[in-house]
Amino acid sequence: MADETRRDDASPDPVPPGRLDPTLIDRGVQRETEVDRPGRGSDGLGGGGGGDGGGDNGGDDPWLRLPEELARDWIVLRRLTRGGGESSLYLVRARDPAAAGEQRVIKIYNAGAFPNIDILNRIARLDPAHVVRLYDHREVQGRYVEILEFIPGGSLDALCQIGEPVDPSRVRALVTGLAAALEHIHEADIVHRDIKPANILLRTLDPLDIVLTDFGIASRLEGSSRRETTGSKTPSYASPESSWHEVSHGSDWWSMGILLVEMLTGRHPFLQEDGPDLMSTGQIARRLAIGDVEELVEGVPEDWLLLCRGLLRRELDNRWGADEVRRWLRGDPTLTVVPEAAPGNPAFRFAGSDRDHYVLKDVARILSEHWAEAAVSYRRGDVQDWLKKVCDERMLSSVKAIDRAYSRNTITVDDALFQTIVTIDPAIIPSYRGYPLSGSGLARLAEEALDNREPAPAVLQELLEFGCLSTYSTLRGPTWCREREEAWHRQLDTYVALSSLVPEEHRPILEAQLPSAVAVGLRASLPDSAGWSAALRARAAADRPPSRDIPDWYADLQRVTENSSEAALIGLGVLRAVADGEAKETADRRQQNRAERVRQMLTASRVVGIMLVMGLVVLGILALFGR
Repeated sequence: MADETRRDDASPDPVPPGRLDPTLIDRGVQRETEVDRPGRGSDGLGGGGGGDGGGDNGGDDPWLRLPEELARDWIVLRRLTRGGGESSLYLVRARDPAAAGEQRVIKIYNAGAFPNIDILNRIARLDPAHVVRLYDHREVQGRYVEILEFIPGGSLDALCQIGEPVDPSRVRALVTGLAAALEHIHEADIVHRDIKPANILLRTLDPLDIVLTDFGIASRLEGSSRRETTGSKTPSYASPESSWHEVSHGSDWWSMGILLVEMLTGRHPFLQEDGPDLMSTGQIARRLAIGDVEELVEGVPEDWLLLCRGLLRRELDNRWGADEVRRWLRGDPTLTVVPEAAPGNPAFRFAGSDRDHYVLKDVARILSEHWAEAAVSYRRGDVQDWLKKVCDERMLSSVKAIDRAYSRNTITVDDALFQTIVTIDPAIIPSYRGYPLSGSGLARLAEEALDNREPAPAVLQELLEFGCLSTYSTLRGPTWCREREEAWHRQLDTYVALSSLVPEEHRPILEAQLPSAVAVGLRASLPDSAGWSAALRARAAADRPPSRDIPDWYADLQRVTENSSEAALIGLGVLRAVADGEAKETADRRQQNRAERVRQMLTASRVVGIMLVMGLVVLGILALFGR
């Protein structure tokens, strides 16, 4: 990217070496917002909810009717949730007499909403001592459905009443059970991401026996942490790093710390000073960004302070986890908490989010997600001015170097913004114009470009021309993106190489199809492309035309692309119509020649017939006079 010299307002320069140029076809190969206290009723798995329900699949109430396939096996007793969210929950009873009135909870996702199937498969294998049993999950009549254990004991919400601290013995039992549950799901590489009272259900109250539920926004880790593109969360329990969509085991331990403060003091740490409501999402984010974390544990009993302070560390490296909690439960006197000072950064007011930001990681993420507004802010110098106030000397040197390159028009604003984002948060999986440069983000970009959904085609071309993936690898270190870019170029080189096998008059067709080849080449170069590529190749094989009249050049093309790149299959497909046209012309000519030969044969036959007739007449006349 750094070698890109085109000005934002100028005409494109000649395409540099290694960049894709359509003219190469002629030359051969080149290459949530939660502002009130969350869920004070049960989420449905633990009872609660409204309506008497009952009867045969809910009677006439449309909200109490199950899809026919489910209604054959279950009778609705009542609906456990009303309105909002992405799903509905129903308490049901088995119709089969042999099940002895067995009760379950059926979760039906709204149309178009689908859970993470990999997460559900993992949850189904987890120990029911720690999570609600997931008996089945599948698609039913266009909706995704989960069949879950019904726990009548309700949720932890019942114990978390404002102004009423919970008995410490029960809180200790909660620490024991919740720590075991979190450690169990973390061992399965799952982060819950929404630990709060409504999502902790009570099998029994005395003794306290809890299980986790509602893994709707859970994430599977890739390594020690990963980025999320969704902002779904409950802000009053979410960790500071969730603001920039970083997910790790530590996210759940932070939520546990907030929960313990709430239970031990009878007051949520983010409750408004002058009322019973929680702070707004923006107020919570600001307090987490620049406030003193020690303020979160005000009012916690002395013998619980160490645990709560350890769990509520802003920095992930300082935050306690399973090992420290176990040691605290054993009374380990060597445990310590790393002190943390409030960041104290000035606010960065950003139009894209319409709120203030204080932390470098948060600013990197918000710039990445709101590219158009971020580019405007960078052009004005707002981004650079704020960074000069908050960056350390080493980072500031890099930021200034990028800004100088942009001021001299040696890089574009997109290039400058991209490099700045990766510089201020080297751990980020950045986005380029709103598309995360991750496997899933690049797959979405490629598929949207194939559907010609704006701005995907233009973004795809820029990624290729500016070498964003290589730049990302250079700045960050890992080779994943560089390898993807190299694989992408190999795909396109194969596509361009087809031009040498195609008659010159057909090469403009390949050029016109170049955007699709770029999209297919990217999609095929991603690690998860095996199934997608197999389906593409199967369609290409099924679409092969009969070989009798196919032109020689297309037959050669078929042989070459059998084991070639997926991008080459796009070239083969787009030229199919031309080959069919030539094949039809060949067949028509053969038919015409056949008809001409038949006509000639018929003409010759008629001449012979006439001559025979005339010969017979002559013979008859001669015979007559010969008498």
